[in-house]
Amino acid sequence: MNLLIFKAGEYPQGSWPIDRVKKFVAAYDPVNNIEAPGVVGHMDNGLVERQENELAHAWVKSLTMTEDGQVYAELPNEDVSPQLRQWLTDHNLRYVSIEIGEYDKQTPPQAPYLLRVAFLGRTIPAVPTTRIPTIFAKFLRVVGFGKGEQAETDTGVPIARFCRKIDQAVIEELTAVKPAP
Repeated sequence: MNLLIFKAGEYPQGSWPIDRVKKFVAAYDPVNNIEAPGVVGHMDNGLVERQENELAHAWVKSLTMTEDGQVYAELPNEDVSPQLRQWLTDHNLRYVSIEIGEYDKQTPPQAPYLLRVAFLGRTIPAVPTTRIPTIFAKFLRVVGFGKGEQAETDTGVPIARFCRKIDQAVIEELTAVKPAP
């Protein structure tokens, strides 16, 4: 599954010009660095430790970018868990949010890096425009922007979150593909 996760632009979390997004895409290296998991929800409360919070439901194999700055994550269909597949096809999860480690803000030669792709259901995106009326969808293809504030890791690296509605074509693709045994 190729999932549109981000687009260059101006957001409440900061400026993401095409050059910065190119560095973000080029830096993603799941073989020699961290492989970004596909998870359900954001783990905002460190006091709540549950097994489900540790499970990955997919893995990001690669990132690609179009000329206009749209970023797609490749999550191989065979790596998508049966649970995630079902939740998406049943529309229990409607949004996708990404977390980006903004390492370039801490150490400028480094690039921003994809930390995780979170699928959201009951979590309401912090920016209300992330859910738009269908009549406007064709005019506003980049749906969301994520949280207005930025979190920091225990290392002090700022993490930016961005959210958008999951495209119906992705859900139809998942319905057509049989999960691996």
